[in-house]
Amino acid sequence: MTEGTDTAVRQAAQHWVARLASREIRAEEMREFRLWHDASEQHSEAFRSERYRWLQLERTREVFERSIARDKERARQRRRIWMPVGGAIAAMLVMFIAIGNPVHWLQADHATHVGEIRAWDLPDGSKAWLSSDSAIDVAYDANTRRIRLLKGEAWFDVRHAPERPFIVAADDVEAVAKGTAFSVTRANRGVSVEVTKGIVEVRRDGATAAELTAGMAADLDADAARVHAFTEADALSWRERKIALNDLSLDDALAEIERYRTGRILLLGEGQAQSVSAILTLDRLDEGLEAIATSHGLSVLHLTPWLTIVR
Repeated sequence: MTEGTDTAVRQAAQHWVARLASREIRAEEMREFRLWHDASEQHSEAFRSERYRWLQLERTREVFERSIARDKERARQRRRIWMPVGGAIAAMLVMFIAIGNPVHWLQADHATHVGEIRAWDLPDGSKAWLSSDSAIDVAYDANTRRIRLLKGEAWFDVRHAPERPFIVAADDVEAVAKGTAFSVTRANRGVSVEVTKGIVEVRRDGATAAELTAGMAADLDADAARVHAFTEADALSWRERKIALNDLSLDDALAEIERYRTGRILLLGEGQAQSVSAILTLDRLDEGLEAIATSHGLSVLHLTPWLTIVR
């Protein structure tokens, strides 16, 4: 590898970090970035290095950014911009569906696209499996192995090292293990921790909320932590490219399906009161969605590849 090639790769990495940080990146640019990032280990390493430099710089400018953000907010409040409803929907779809959240690419060491399931080896020999549209930040030091779940769901097979606790943080929840296997999910309804092997201590704001053994799970929302048993085959079915929906409300079931397909699913009206239980195949999600809607006396309307209405 020549010095000129190294320089070109580094400059390309700096370009993509700047574009992602701008939050103005377009859908086609995001696709170009993903192709470039995944083209070689040299590209991904260069991106991680430049991203780290950017994050360090951002920390030193935090005070200034807060001031700028306040000024921008005041300016937004003074402005009155009217946009047709169709244009507003299109704009939101482009930013949050076609592109996704570019900030996750800057913060994450590992991330998956919508519909992608992938595993990574962590620095200590542990393994992390990421579900669809998920992201994690890895921060190891001499005393602690810390993972931050930025988005989605991840399952960890942890190498035993009692002198270095393995901690996964999601919002204000921490799952602490010394050598075990467990998953952590970050969703709109809260954080869930499911243990498939060993023991995991679940903490909230530093206080113990639950201690889980294999086959036990904890669902933590804003009010409480609910501990219950779960079936490993269902909980980790996404690793086999399936989704297990067990006694979920229709809203929650549609939200879970939405995690694995491109575009938004909007439920119009209140739907039906009965719960949803089903096993869907990721490669045939639209068929599963139709079946669930029919069982609730509803219909599915695919307005665009990015917007589906259930009514």
